[in-house]
Amino acid sequence: MNQAGSVEALLRQAQQLITKDATSAALQFARVLADAEHLRLSPQQRISLGLSLGLAQFASPFATIPLLNRALGTLHDTLAFANTLPVPDAKPAIKGAFDPDKALMLMNRTLAGLAERDCVAFAFGGVLLGLTRDGCLLPFDKDLDVVVPLNYFNRVCQLLTNDGWKRSWVPVQADNFACFLDADTGITLDVFAYAFDRQHIEVIGGWWPRGLDREQGRVLRFSPFAPELLTQSDGRFWRIKHPESVLTELYGAHWRVADPLFDSTLETPALSNWTLYTRVWAALKLLEAWTQGHLPRMQRILTVIQKRDPTDPLAGMFAGVQRKADQRNNKVS
Repeated sequence: MNQAGSVEALLRQAQQLITKDATSAALQFARVLADAEHLRLSPQQRISLGLSLGLAQFASPFATIPLLNRALGTLHDTLAFANTLPVPDAKPAIKGAFDPDKALMLMNRTLAGLAERDCVAFAFGGVLLGLTRDGCLLPFDKDLDVVVPLNYFNRVCQLLTNDGWKRSWVPVQADNFACFLDADTGITLDVFAYAFDRQHIEVIGGWWPRGLDREQGRVLRFSPFAPELLTQSDGRFWRIKHPESVLTELYGAHWRVADPLFDSTLETPALSNWTLYTRVWAALKLLEAWTQGHLPRMQRILTVIQKRDPTDPLAGMFAGVQRKADQRNNKVS
């Protein structure tokens, strides 16, 4: 195989390599990038390798500050290079396996099964938003979100495995987060654990990366909420009582108005810190949006970054994104 073919083969396998061993994958991507001139990498290959390297560094089983700094440096360099290139044409959205009706039945059955075995677990995030606002799951959602008290987390994960859910790899490696896949439907289930602060006046959630102090991760803070047991035709399970206040803290005061561009990871008002960890995630999201040619999403993420930290180098990049978005829209119309 020639050099160009070898690089393309590496890029096709990037996700698989990161999933298998993020540390080894990062070394492979870094070696190829270091030899970019000799290998005559195309601009698109450099961007793709930079994204893969940053993701592999971020997805390490144990996060460290030096590793996150390397990931951020990788992504900043790649974004700076992307800033010299035209934004790619927009790629059509790929519809996932999420069927709202099947997903709701699966979620209710799963929650009812957990409740039967004395586990507190209830819908959260986009699931709670859709059920409260629209009376159904959001049609553009991609997974199910379930929250459990921290002391139930390990037991819930074990019960889900016993029930046939398969652990699914995701870049977030956190002590209070796990992702599962239902093989029959292809639907994924994200399980988050929360705890109360020492004074018992706040609920602490988010992502608590392995290897870091909790406050160095992505910390969400909520007013205390109370789950209650509800009985419906498809079972008896836990649901948040008076979810409106939680949704306001999670999505903002205008949560009743649909906003497909809203990024709950970065934009939620409940996010209490803007750490190195969240900055890496924002850079990953921005670079991913660039590769997809998704100008409105790029603009949205840049706005979030600038609001959180106006001194962030990314805040000054892609100054013409909105102008390019307007030009592209004019061409379409």
